[in-house]
Amino acid sequence: MNQRTVTRILLVYWLIGLVAVVLRIDRFPLTWAPMYSVFTPRKSEVMMTNHIDKKRLKTHGFRATQRDGTTRWVSQRDLNVRSSSMRRMYNRRAAGGGSAPYNHLNHDSGTIDRWLWGLEPGEHFEYVDWKRRLIVSVNKTLGLEPASPQFIVRLEASWERYVFHLESREQLESVFVEHVVEWDEAWNQDY
Repeated sequence: MNQRTVTRILLVYWLIGLVAVVLRIDRFPLTWAPMYSVFTPRKSEVMMTNHIDKKRLKTHGFRATQRDGTTRWVSQRDLNVRSSSMRRMYNRRAAGGGSAPYNHLNHDSGTIDRWLWGLEPGEHFEYVDWKRRLIVSVNKTLGLEPASPQFIVRLEASWERYVFHLESREQLESVFVEHVVEWDEAWNQDY
């Protein structure tokens, strides 16, 4: 292979990569990187942090209501996931929040790709129902079918959120947060 061929290959490679960056093709294997990270400046003078008891997630986790009306705990051990994954499921997915790549993909930064795809300001490029995905995942992990009396129809996650003043770091308040994920019977067909 001579130098001219190598130069052409490199030019094609970089041209494809540049087009993927301009169009923000997030799934293009050569360009997905932290370049799509999103920085949102803080507009508030308060800072919030969630206090989630990691030990309790291992032993208790979600409070689940089964189809037959009984309640049980669905813990990290039951789901056989890492601690960080359980915290994300408990804290973000139960609240309807997505993962970083989906948030980056849907971030409206007024880029060329949004105009080319015909997206309105604030419109999502790809929508995922994270609460549905969570309850389906938990039921499938536990090997439960919608007709089963042990099938989980409701998941509850709760924790304490502390609010601090940004400058002084003084605690302003403590708020109890609860999120509920409920099964929709219309989902039975494509379970």
